[in-house]
Amino acid sequence: MQRWNVFYAPLAAALVAAACASSRPGGAGDDGDHGDGGGAPDARGDAAATEPVDAGPPTIIHVSIEGADSSFGTAAWPLRHVAAGITRAQTCTPSPCRVRIAEGVYEEEVALASGVHLEGGWNRGFSARDVLVHAVVITSDAPVTMTASGLNAETIVEGLTVRGADLSARTDGAASIALDVRDAGEHLRLRGARVEGGRGARGDAGADGTLQACSALGGPGGLAYDCGSRGGELGNASGDPSSGGGPGGGGNSNCPSACPLVGGDGISDGGPGGNGQNGASGAPGTAVLDDDGGFTADLWSGTSGGAGGRGHHGTGGSGGGSGGSKRFRACFGCGTLDGGRGGDGAPGGCGGAGGAGGGAGGAAFGAVVIRATVWLEGVVITGGAGGRGGDGGDGHPGNPGGTDGSVGRGGAPTQRCGLIDYRAGAGGAGGIGGHGGAGGGGAGGAGGPSIAVALVTGLLQPAGEPGANAYELGTGGAGGTGGTGATIAASGPPGRVGDVVHY
Repeated sequence: MQRWNVFYAPLAAALVAAACASSRPGGAGDDGDHGDGGGAPDARGDAAATEPVDAGPPTIIHVSIEGADSSFGTAAWPLRHVAAGITRAQTCTPSPCRVRIAEGVYEEEVALASGVHLEGGWNRGFSARDVLVHAVVITSDAPVTMTASGLNAETIVEGLTVRGADLSARTDGAASIALDVRDAGEHLRLRGARVEGGRGARGDAGADGTLQACSALGGPGGLAYDCGSRGGELGNASGDPSSGGGPGGGGNSNCPSACPLVGGDGISDGGPGGNGQNGASGAPGTAVLDDDGGFTADLWSGTSGGAGGRGHHGTGGSGGGSGGSKRFRACFGCGTLDGGRGGDGAPGGCGGAGGAGGGAGGAAFGAVVIRATVWLEGVVITGGAGGRGGDGGDGHPGNPGGTDGSVGRGGAPTQRCGLIDYRAGAGGAGGIGGHGGAGGGGAGGAGGPSIAVALVTGLLQPAGEPGANAYELGTGGAGGTGGTGATIAASGPPGRVGDVVHY
């Protein structure tokens, strides 16, 4: 191990010296923002970048998609990621280094640091700068690509594009934000930069309603007794409002003081039970009126569609009345024939649950500014594409009521004695059950808005020439389709499209 150190020590010293030398300013009057030996090139200049020979602390960190984060950060040995460059730049003394970025698309999340200047537009050899020819794009697959939080010194983003993520494959309604600035004072300056909104996530589709459990029983039929009869009872709707025909009345009975010889005089059948009514249908979900969502606790959320109302249970059929009883002369005395039992009412159908509302589509923001002021100089900010709102779920149609209202229906009991057939009254049929009401469809979720800049207690401060900054409109997301039920619920509104919107 000692022999390895002795052998490589001169090489390591040379590499460290080269790293420092390539990051020093060029000469007298140099402001330290370039790594060449002459004057700094402008945004489209082609000045040669030659490394000075004098060693010293670095003032520039270089980043290239062909680099490695374990490298020195020089023009010859650049780092790979912008985030790594910012971290390395903060270790420079006496002040943070500038981060110089070579052309390419950097797919990463970036958190800005106080005093660190990002400078895009360089070729991969760091010998020429042209922000159009050597475009630098920072993007990600996360909801926020670049954050600027808690800055306490001037921090500059220059000559590059910050692009929001494409979240359209997601269904959680997440917002895509290219640049999120909060609690940063007046320290962030964008210069010659583009900030482009991405694509918001789709809203989640509302679940369809299911059949509700219930016990909407039909009313029991009436029972006869010695020399009398009883009517049936009403059905119920398992706790929901009951409605329907009344129960069947009991038949007349004939109970004279003496045993008659006539077979069926003075008695009658029981009346039928009334049918139960259908349960009321659920109302459709409340339509969405808000098309741009809002910020709560500094987080944006859209507006989901309202859930459909539940259908009521159908009312069970009422029971039929019992038949009238018959007193008759038996062969060896008097006897009584009880009337037939009334039929039980059929059960009512259970109502369907309403469909859930569709979730809101995610917003697409170019920039969100919260409790901060951002200085703009030659900047273009554009909204992206809002996510599509989720479709509302369908309401369940509910179950039909029972149709067999004759359950337990009693016939007319008879008995023969000699030549006479004696007959009591027959029980009445039970009523049929009402259908369960259909659940209402869920309303569609709102489409995600497309906003270039959302100001939440924030400000924009133009700098430079008047009219040098521009805001481009994006595309709002389509609203979700309303679910079906007894009626079709409303679809969600399309997302709002705006340039600078105060929330």
